[in-house]
Amino acid sequence: MRVTRFHWKITWTTAVFTIGILVLCFMHYDNHLENLYHPTITRDIAESSRKVIFNKNSTQDRIHLVSIVRGQRAWEQIKTMMKSLLFQQGRYNAEHNNHCFLEISDKRVKICSNPSITQWSLIRIHWIADENLLDAMQNWFQQLQWKEVELNLYNVDKLISHVPSFPAPRTSGPATVFKMNIPYILSTDVTKVLFLDTDVLFNDDVRTLWAYFEQFLPKQAIGAACEQMPECQSSCQHTYRFMRHQGINSGIMLLNLAKLRRIGWDGIWKRAAANQLSLISKLWLGDQGIFNTILISRPELLYPLPCEWNIQTYSSGGPECCPADWRIRIPQNLQCSLEPVAGVTTVATRLARALHYNTAGKPEEYFPKTRAESKCGSDTSVSIQNDLKKAFHEVYYAFRKIPETCFQ
Repeated sequence: MRVTRFHWKITWTTAVFTIGILVLCFMHYDNHLENLYHPTITRDIAESSRKVIFNKNSTQDRIHLVSIVRGQRAWEQIKTMMKSLLFQQGRYNAEHNNHCFLEISDKRVKICSNPSITQWSLIRIHWIADENLLDAMQNWFQQLQWKEVELNLYNVDKLISHVPSFPAPRTSGPATVFKMNIPYILSTDVTKVLFLDTDVLFNDDVRTLWAYFEQFLPKQAIGAACEQMPECQSSCQHTYRFMRHQGINSGIMLLNLAKLRRIGWDGIWKRAAANQLSLISKLWLGDQGIFNTILISRPELLYPLPCEWNIQTYSSGGPECCPADWRIRIPQNLQCSLEPVAGVTTVATRLARALHYNTAGKPEEYFPKTRAESKCGSDTSVSIQNDLKKAFHEVYYAFRKIPETCFQ
């Protein structure tokens, strides 16, 4: 009996001790969650990282463009993308300047008979960039004569210690965290933005893309096109069906920051990242995987963009998801019917409006040399993919070579 009582006392003591440890662990875990899901980039931190290069203080509505620029190659890519954007706004001025000649073959040019009236929009650029690029960006911008364009720079090195670290592949790395923190890095007076990866070229006026914000339903906060893969089964239609297959591509997105802040975005994306990491060792798909995890569980947040606003080169099956003709739209002309062109393989039913080189072998890796055309594959989809890549290289090099002073 004494042994039994002694054993009972030991068991009871052990139970009390164990419960105490569990309570302490729970309190620690609860505090960890509170810290994890509380916005880590405060307004003071964000403002200390920001540098306003030029601000027109205009009451006109702005189109806000946001990109994460890390490394010299991304810096060259973003400048080239801006040239294509300004070109499509009718800001290209080649008169009396031989350096402004745009070397694009005739088969890449789409000319229509009906003239259009191009209106410029006030554009505010937000670049979240490496500290060692900021001076070059500032000097570059101050030498330009671009009308109705503003620039805000954000110092990555001042922000990086204030954001949580998640294991991610080298190709995405900290950029994943910065993209998810855009609602908190930018000031609260910025309520809507167009996010762009640096490997994008425009083939239509950015105002047309921005106008889709007007079609968002009250709960929709993220506008994105589908990830274009062979298994898409026509899922790139303007519907929600593609979320059941491969989700969205996060390289071009319309983000309503006001709505995201209101629903507690900081906690939402961190929980989604933590859930992914409970199943896998790294965030292998970077920010795109986090966005898709969120949108699968909360589809009411998504506005599906037409796929021609994010034509992707990654997969040979992409053209089957979103058949689009990649020929340069002359901004002074409206779109017209797509006639076959010799030397261009296409099954297109629409004109590509933005092309996203979301694969290896980007043109900037080879500049100033041009990349040899790929000869592999005789399948139609492979031929179309190769032609898209070739077109991107040709158009990229054409814009890359001409100076920024060719635009106004």
